[in-house]
Amino acid sequence: FAHPADSTMIDTNDNTVTVCMD
Repeated sequence: FAHPADSTMIDTNDNTVTVCMD
């Protein structure tokens, strides 16, 4: 798995990728 960007948060508990966009 590649390292996510600062605006991307990986939820290991749910195995989902949450993209935080302001």
